[in-house]
Amino acid sequence: MAGQWDSETPIGIDTSGFSYDAGALESVEAHLRGAADTLHEATGNQVGSVDAGASTEIVTAAMATLQGLGMISTHVLREAAAKIDAARGSYGEIDNTAEGYIRRQEEITEQMVEDYQR
Repeated sequence: MAGQWDSETPIGIDTSGFSYDAGALESVEAHLRGAADTLHEATGNQVGSVDAGASTEIVTAAMATLQGLGMISTHVLREAAAKIDAARGSYGEIDNTAEGYIRRQEEITEQMVEDYQR
């Protein structure tokens, strides 16, 4: 059935043709940004020196690694959210339908005519 969701179909994807669900894109984007903010709060502050006895060096290295991974993950999550935002805007300008195809063909034809007239 068109548009029916099952566990193998990503949220917001209509399997009946070319379309998208703006609400689903906004939701995914918001979740990615929320996750990035939460991760940044958890790992964004510099950890002071750790006193773990004989394991201090190992614990300090582990904390530094976790902090670095948190910063990288935060960046990746924000980049993914930005790409979703850009994709949503692209779909809004020209829907991925025959209308969009016709517009593109008209642009190509106009460019060819201009090139020919030069």
